[in-house]
Amino acid sequence: MNTRTVNPSLAAKRVGQFVRQRRLHLGLSRAQLARRLGFVLGSVVSHVERGDTRIAPQAMAEWARALEMDPVAFAREVAILGGTETERTADVPFIRAAWAA
Repeated sequence: MNTRTVNPSLAAKRVGQFVRQRRLHLGLSRAQLARRLGFVLGSVVSHVERGDTRIAPQAMAEWARALEMDPVAFAREVAILGGTETERTADVPFIRAAWAA
């Protein structure tokens, strides 16, 4: 497996920027995205977008659905931005399982 290492803080900021760009592309406010994720306030989205909080692996499929993305594509993008790029999306089976649920 081909991987590269990125500073964790920088990686979280890159993922946050990606989430923000996708949210804006969809025309969603932070509060609207938060509601799609089952949260009352948009602060969780704000924390992810700033890079203060990372998206938990078990929550990736939920974030993908909220951002209207294929969960495997979303996980791959997060892996690339987070510095854990893999050669195959099959390396994220938990996403496939969560999406099927």
